[in-house]
Amino acid sequence: MTESSSSVLHVRIEGKLSFWENFVYGLQHMFLIGMSAVVTPMIFFGAFAQAGPLALTFDQVAYLVGAMLIGAGLVTLTQSAILLRLPIAQGQNIIIIVLMISTVYAYGWGVTFAGLLFAGILATLCTLPFSKGIIGWLAKSITPAPVYGTLILLIGLTMAPQVAFGAMIMPAGAPIDGVNVVLALISFLIPLLLMFFVKKGFFRNSAVLIGLIVAVIVAVIIGRVDFSGVATAQWITIPRVFPLGFTFDLGPVVITTLLLFVGYLAAIAEAVGVYHVTAEMDGQKLDKTRVNKGIFGESFGSTITGIFGSVPTTSYAQNLGLIAMTGVGARSVMTFCAILLIILGFVYKLGAIAAAIPMAIYGGTLLSVLAMLIAVGISSLAKMNWNDTNMAIVGTGCAVGVGAIFWNLSGAAAGTLQGLHPIWQIFLGNPALLGFLVAWILHSIFVLPKKTAVVSEVSAPAKTA
Repeated sequence: MTESSSSVLHVRIEGKLSFWENFVYGLQHMFLIGMSAVVTPMIFFGAFAQAGPLALTFDQVAYLVGAMLIGAGLVTLTQSAILLRLPIAQGQNIIIIVLMISTVYAYGWGVTFAGLLFAGILATLCTLPFSKGIIGWLAKSITPAPVYGTLILLIGLTMAPQVAFGAMIMPAGAPIDGVNVVLALISFLIPLLLMFFVKKGFFRNSAVLIGLIVAVIVAVIIGRVDFSGVATAQWITIPRVFPLGFTFDLGPVVITTLLLFVGYLAAIAEAVGVYHVTAEMDGQKLDKTRVNKGIFGESFGSTITGIFGSVPTTSYAQNLGLIAMTGVGARSVMTFCAILLIILGFVYKLGAIAAAIPMAIYGGTLLSVLAMLIAVGISSLAKMNWNDTNMAIVGTGCAVGVGAIFWNLSGAAAGTLQGLHPIWQIFLGNPALLGFLVAWILHSIFVLPKKTAVVSEVSAPAKTA
């Protein structure tokens, strides 16, 4: 790592702040990153609410909120204070969340968390030794815009109807509850309006959280929140080993491990970009060893916290906006943020409060997040070279993915999938994964070999006569 004086930060990464300055700035980052920890169990709750034995109980949701907060806090602490030593916050990975929903439906919670454990171990091993780890090379295979942009776009398009709208108007098959729709619209429209009319500052950066809080206040006023479970809930979160189960069934575990490893690679590809952007804000250049240390921190930290129920975390680019706005890049701020997340995670009643909030509110919140995720996918595709090959790759991947979305939503998929092997259920039942694999395979066959050949020609020594 090298460092220059060309920093755009008022307080540099190694800068010193007082206790209260660290606390205040850390609190702001905590609100940004804490959202993913609170919403993740709600996504699972909504996705499996009608899934019989897979459905989560009030206690499980409350516990998972604490586990997610602690998981995000521990990995953030490791990254900011020990390994990467950059002001980068960690939050639950949306790509792995989507893949987990598919594997849980196919194999159950126990196999999914077994696969999550082994996928984390595999990702961790690929970072070693730090100077030669191959994880970065693997991640590069999915970072080109035709592949990564297609994946992000399809994730947003898949989850919007299946999860977000499902949560907004549940229970499935019942008459639409007008009050639920209103609550969902509040949590969706407020972030949207803040993004339209507030260009920067706290209200812009906290738009999603503000929409959620306002919707909850309205729900409390009209009596749509039942806090009876909160009153009887314990105060302290006691860690549980594999709270949703652990099942080692070799075939399904291998399949699940490989699928979730793809999620790790996608997260790592995004994280490496965040590493470099953060370092450049302070005039630093990262070498391969330091980058691999950061990837190791995310992978190993996510593996350990996953044992206690957390979902793997990744570097959150949203916090970069807050650093740019305040000009405060001291990593001590993120260390304080991590400590606050861990403390909140051990307050079980906080998770109980989150579990008591109507699911429709989380549906509206999730829809606003997915809207931005879709925009990110479109933005990524817009930056690529629109030649015939890339157009064919993106067009084919999106056509397959969108076609699978409508096929699944039509109800025609249900009967067909039940008669297939679970691995085909995962692929055909996950439009984002299916479209991504098509784009990735086409890119690997028709684009990567040409790039490799060009690099080889450029690097080859000139022949002498």
